[in-house]
Amino acid sequence: EIHLFHHFLAAGFKIKLHNHLDFILRMLLGYRSDDPLAEFESDTSGPWREVELSCSNVGEGTFDARLQTFEDFEDDELCDKYYEMEAEYIRKLQSESSGTNTFFFTQQQDWHDSWYTRNVSAMKRSRRRTLDWLKLWDFSEQDAIFWIFSDHGYQVETVISPKDTLTWILFKDNRSEPIIPARSIISSVDFYSTIMHILGKTLNDVDESIPINMSASLQRVFLGEDSRVKDNDKLCEAAVVSTIVDWDDQCSTSYPINLYLACYVRHLKTITIFRYLFFHENPYAAEKISLADIPDKEGCRTRLLVSLRKRFSEP
Repeated sequence: EIHLFHHFLAAGFKIKLHNHLDFILRMLLGYRSDDPLAEFESDTSGPWREVELSCSNVGEGTFDARLQTFEDFEDDELCDKYYEMEAEYIRKLQSESSGTNTFFFTQQQDWHDSWYTRNVSAMKRSRRRTLDWLKLWDFSEQDAIFWIFSDHGYQVETVISPKDTLTWILFKDNRSEPIIPARSIISSVDFYSTIMHILGKTLNDVDESIPINMSASLQRVFLGEDSRVKDNDKLCEAAVVSTIVDWDDQCSTSYPINLYLACYVRHLKTITIFRYLFFHENPYAAEKISLADIPDKEGCRTRLLVSLRKRFSEP
C-alpha cells in the first residue's frame, strides 16, 4: 500500500511528529542510520521534507531528537520540567486554528522506560504521570479525532501469548458526522483503513485492514510480529496469528469470547498455541494447548496454520 503520509500530504494535511523522534523517524519514515535526525534533515529532496518535528527536550543545548528515557532523568525536577513543557506544547497545539487539517503523532514513553528499572515504586509513579499527561488533553476539541493506543498489552515474553498481543485503543470522533465503531475487537492495522475512510478513499484488499466502522468476518485472522532481540540477535522475530470463535461481538462480562493464538519464534523453530478466554475472572487466563485441541469450527485450525505459513514461513 501507499504510505499513509503520502495520502495525508496529497489531501493538504500538515504532519507533526513529537518526541522520541529517533524511534519515530526509524519506524514511521524509514530512516535507518545511527542518526535518523541528521538523515532526515539532509534529505531535502525526499518525500518527507514537509513533515514537522518537535521535542520537549529537557537537556541543555540545541534540539535533540534522541530518545529521552526517564531513567536518565534521575530526579523529579527533570520529570516536572518535561511535563511542564508537554503541558505548554499540548495547550498551544490544541489552541491553534490554522484552517489546515493536521495529523499529529506522539509517543508517551514514561511507563515503558520505568519498567526496565524493575522498581515497583518507579512504575507506579510513571503510571500516575501518564494519567496526568492524558488529562492535559482536551478530548472535546471540536472537529478532532483521537486515536490513543498501547503498542502491546504486557511485558512481552519470548513466546508471545495472548496477554502480550491483546491491548486497547481509545477512539473519539468529534466531527459533526462522526465514525461510530461497529465492533469491539479490531487489529492495529485497521488504523490505516480507518484513516483512508476518513479521507474518502477505499482499499483494494479489505481483508487485511478494515475500517472500524465496518463489520468484520468472524473468520478473520489477526496477524502480528515482534522482535525478540534480547533472546536472539540474528533470528529474532516472533510471528503471531490469532482468530476468534464463539464471537457475537456484543461484548459483555456475561459472554466469554474464545481466542486461539499460534506463535512461531524463528530461532526456537516451534509453534506454540494458546487458548484465551475473554472476560474470564482472570484477565490473563490463557492456557497452552496442542494443535489437536484447536476446534476446527469453520476451519479455525486450518486458517491459523495457513496464515502462519503464508506470512512468516522460513525463507
